[in-house]
Amino acid sequence: MKEFDQDLAVEAARVHTINKLAEKLVSQGHAGSADITNRQQALNERWNRLQDRASERRQQLAEACEMHAFDRDCKDVSDLINEKVSRPLLFDLCQIYITHENKLFEQR
Repeated sequence: MKEFDQDLAVEAARVHTINKLAEKLVSQGHAGSADITNRQQALNERWNRLQDRASERRQQLAEACEMHAFDRDCKDVSDLINEKVSRPLLFDLCQIYITHENKLFEQR
């Protein structure tokens, strides 16, 4: 997206230059003023739509990054919980086994 934004910045300067030239030609009463104005308006409408889409895409990417971070954090915490829960359980089972074995040994 960074490269795309850089391209848009370059093109924004070109759009600005085109608009200035169109305004100059129309103000000078150029014979094709109506066509120049129509083309300028069409270009600006398409440029604005592109800017809107780029903004929407940036928002979607930001939301996807947030969701990815959330998923990763949930997995990390879940893994930590599973690790902590399984250790005492394993330890308790070993203690029960050792106690049981000791009782069996004492009975012999």
